[in-house]
Amino acid sequence: MQARKIFVAGAGRSGFMIKSFAMRMMHIGLEAYAVGETIAPRLEKEDLLIMASGSGKQRV
Repeated sequence: MQARKIFVAGAGRSGFMIKSFAMRMMHIGLEAYAVGETIAPRLEKEDLLIMASGSGKQRV
């Protein structure tokens, strides 16, 4: 709750799930963005990054 902005990231089904979570956070008044979207600002020191992975593997 102390983060200025919240960023979410994920790929595939995990990406769809985490983006819907970001939308819900926006509905309750938090400043949330999906990483890679054109409207996402840059990540700064006091921001929070949440990443989702159903497989547990990192994909680049």
